[in-house]
Amino acid sequence: MLIRFFRSSFAVQYLAVLLIAVVMWLPAFLMPPAIVLTPHGSGLLYVLLAEWLNGFTFVAVLISFLMVLLLSFYFNEVLASNLLIARNGFTGALSWVLLFSFSPKIIGFSPMIPAALFILAALHMLFLIYDNRDAVFYVFNGSLFIALAGLFYPAAFALIVWYLLGLVIALQFDWRNLGAAFLGFITPVYFIWSWFFITDELAVFYQVFEFTMGVPEFIFFSMFSLTDWLVFVFLVLIVIAAVNFVWTGESERNLGLRKKISMTNLLFLVTLFLFFWKPAQLHALVLIPLAVYLAYDLAFNNKLRLRTILLYCMLIAMGINHYFQLLPDGIKSLF
Repeated sequence: MLIRFFRSSFAVQYLAVLLIAVVMWLPAFLMPPAIVLTPHGSGLLYVLLAEWLNGFTFVAVLISFLMVLLLSFYFNEVLASNLLIARNGFTGALSWVLLFSFSPKIIGFSPMIPAALFILAALHMLFLIYDNRDAVFYVFNGSLFIALAGLFYPAAFALIVWYLLGLVIALQFDWRNLGAAFLGFITPVYFIWSWFFITDELAVFYQVFEFTMGVPEFIFFSMFSLTDWLVFVFLVLIVIAAVNFVWTGESERNLGLRKKISMTNLLFLVTLFLFFWKPAQLHALVLIPLAVYLAYDLAFNNKLRLRTILLYCMLIAMGINHYFQLLPDGIKSLF
């Protein structure tokens, strides 16, 4: 079965993940989506990259594809080294590729993908902070990664709250580490501020930090077609099954594992809070903790029949949905 294959240790697993990613991203290579800059929603570094890649949409899609693929391998290694999946398993890479490719709406060049890189790195730092008593170096790096994520996607700045609460969970919340976290967070922001100050464009810098809070609008749902909803239903079902397995604690074998799951739970709650952040966007950073849940569930749950069926159904529905976008508009309007 597919799940057992990704639980085992085979070199061909790399090719399998690559094949799934290529199949899901191929329509984007054939019809590269435009690079979109959302007012108050695109970070300063993302705007800079978007300006460089303006007119080179194929290259932008290629960069995003390579980042998703490489991040899947990094994500798998982070989970394996922290016993959140089997050491020789590949369910982490599979989960990452599935969630960050589940809809054509999130495929392409967007601030979410580079932001996800730095949030994942910050999560890795929190795990290392728990495992090391003298962790000031990791504390500094983790908060720096949060700031870098915010410079690509401003809503990610709010995750510094998650990071500081993660220090509490790791029993590392003291004045020394708090100072290191502050310095790490402020360093990249200060350098970017200095650049805009020198170029006399501080108004552009401050514009990034303009936001409001309000009732989530979920405007991306209004753009869903019938095939999008089909994929979304299977995604919700498989995620609910995974979250239920993790939260019931059936496989929590030691204190360290429970602490790291608690850090992931906290990340999930804070990323859900980002849906109140305006302007309304997809806020795909919530996919990071969901990928942890799914990878953990696929790695350790012994009730595989339902999950295998849902996984196959989701893969088939994703394939249909992605290639449905290549059909003429007249046919797509029927759905």
